[in-house]
Amino acid sequence: MEVESTVPASARFNVKLESAEGEQFEVPREAAFMSSVVKSFVEDDQSEGDEPIRIANVAGPVLAKVLEYCKKHAEKPPSSASSSSSSEEYVYDYETEKWKEALARWDEEYCKMDQETLLDVIAAANYLDVRDLLMATTKAVADQFKGKSPEEIREQFGIVNDYTPEDEAKVREEVSWAFEYFVPDSIKNKTGESSNKEAEGEA
Repeated sequence: MEVESTVPASARFNVKLESAEGEQFEVPREAAFMSSVVKSFVEDDQSEGDEPIRIANVAGPVLAKVLEYCKKHAEKPPSSASSSSSSEEYVYDYETEKWKEALARWDEEYCKMDQETLLDVIAAANYLDVRDLLMATTKAVADQFKGKSPEEIREQFGIVNDYTPEDEAKVREEVSWAFEYFVPDSIKNKTGESSNKEAEGEA
């Protein structure tokens, strides 16, 4: 399976990768080298063979998602007016800034995948050391935590609570300061409903 790319032809040198199940991908070097692991392997390999690099811990569909990200981020921004200037003074480049904004929106849409796939991509990005992808996907997960109680987070991610009620109460007491600044949305909503009912009763 070949992943299309808009990387300039002059920079093309394809790297072959093979997933855990044996599915093969061929990607331009600039995209493949977003993985520090793949980059090190290619640069250290002195053989002249055409054998693919086996990514034993990553399944084909997940590797495809990782390469989709790498391919997109390997694309070059439009020619920058500031980069062609000999002056060290910063020159605002509308086209480059517009490109960066579009890429940020693309990242946001990219991370809108099902929970299981997102966690698999995080594990793959960590294993392959694709740092920008790891940051983007872990941020997407962190954003899902916002406004949720520990119970809601455990339910969403299928995390088993191995604390006894006594252990949990002890931990909450030890870090009680943290709960002073965190009120889950579910509790806010309940509080709001209670306040409304009380107001209606008084009326």
